[in-house]
Amino acid sequence: MANVLSSLATAQVLDSSFGINGIVKMPFEPNGGGSINSVTQQQDGKIVALGGAFRVIRYHLNGIVDSSFAVNGRLVKNFDSGHSESANNIVVQPDNKIVISGDLYVGSQDFAVARFNQDGTPDFSFNGTGDIIVDIYGHDACNDAALQADGKIILCGSAKSTDSVVIMRLNTDGSLDTTFSNQRGIFTASYGIWSSALNAVIVKPDGKILACGNVNNNSTDFLLVQLLPDGQLDSAFGNNGVVVTSNTGFGHDFALQHDGKIVIVGRDVATGGHIVRYHPDGSIDNSFGTNGHVLITHSLGIPGPEQVEIDNNGKIYAAGHITTTGADPDEDMFLIRLNSDGTVDSDYAPDGIITQVTLYTERTHGLLLQTDGRVLMAGYVNINAATRQLCMLRFWPFSLSVNSVAAENRMRVFPNPATDMLHLVIPGITQEDCVYTIVNSTGQILQQGAVTSSKINIANIPKGMLIVQITNRTSGFTTYTRFCKL
Repeated sequence: MANVLSSLATAQVLDSSFGINGIVKMPFEPNGGGSINSVTQQQDGKIVALGGAFRVIRYHLNGIVDSSFAVNGRLVKNFDSGHSESANNIVVQPDNKIVISGDLYVGSQDFAVARFNQDGTPDFSFNGTGDIIVDIYGHDACNDAALQADGKIILCGSAKSTDSVVIMRLNTDGSLDTTFSNQRGIFTASYGIWSSALNAVIVKPDGKILACGNVNNNSTDFLLVQLLPDGQLDSAFGNNGVVVTSNTGFGHDFALQHDGKIVIVGRDVATGGHIVRYHPDGSIDNSFGTNGHVLITHSLGIPGPEQVEIDNNGKIYAAGHITTTGADPDEDMFLIRLNSDGTVDSDYAPDGIITQVTLYTERTHGLLLQTDGRVLMAGYVNINAATRQLCMLRFWPFSLSVNSVAAENRMRVFPNPATDMLHLVIPGITQEDCVYTIVNSTGQILQQGAVTSSKINIANIPKGMLIVQITNRTSGFTTYTRFCKL
């Protein structure tokens, strides 16, 4: 198993066009509380975040709350007074309707789903009420959801009373799809000795349904279950549709590569963060890490990746938190990027990014690669020992090597603000074989070309806060800085 040993050095570039210096933290309600458990993006780019108690907030791309949504940008779904509610997933349909799912406790714990129109009003075409509650075996947990191409909704989780995994399918109107899994609409099965659960689900391009989670066989093991579109186990995948990988921990999340390979991330509280890659048939991909495994450890404590995304270049982003050890233990947000072979992408951040927003506990529960490539992490921070707030951080997708960060401290541009001509001062870098790229706050490339002198003509690019990046094509050395165009 490949072992990624990290040191104290970190490198990061938060996107200053988002929130305050790249960070949004705010209470959902005046007295605080809550966490962002899932985050997604609408087709118009707006960011929709789901809080733990069926709370939804919509943000503009710059991190400001979209007051046109629901009530001043905030939506509260109350199934009934007196119920304990836990919301875990949010998805946006192609028609911009919003589906949120989780579980509801009233005597027993049940699956709960609600759908809203784009403006945040209830969608009464969904089950006639805008929501549905499904009791499977008396004490059930709904952990994730996905949309099929035909608009049907897939839910996954566990039936805790029977230690079973659950995959359920709903029709577009919210009714249980009785064409699924032997006319039941619900697939259940037990694996391991006890405590099996599915934590994430994906509908593959061929319509097959793949879910990941964990089972307990005197150790906590990654679990993959693949169903055919009709809800039957896929005998061509793993061992009759099931794959168990020993001693890997809790399988929190997974993603599909463009070639169909499967990447799971999770955490073992004793050994660290685990990332495993599989072929499309469920067999381990031995070309990844060491025999298909990567173990992420850190000198400060135990990293716990809980979310994973894969970009168009095959880079793997894993986010979660790190539990630090020592005299003053803490939990801080953690992000690491791997190359497609499982090695750490040292050009991005050689030791992973550890972000301490406050002096108190903070965690990441949502990860989103925006359509412009920027990386959004969402979760919560405790701003003092008693008060918790929602939190999001956004990072630029630029290379962030230690050399790059050191170079940023040396790179200067003048005048700043500039109007027509930008002068570069980059000690230690010659102009030979260098290229420049100028991007705006949304990541859009405005101008690029070869560096032929110490000046760049910027007369024809739009005004605003911009970033200029210089890269040596031979050495790969990259540096960047921000400037204002008037």
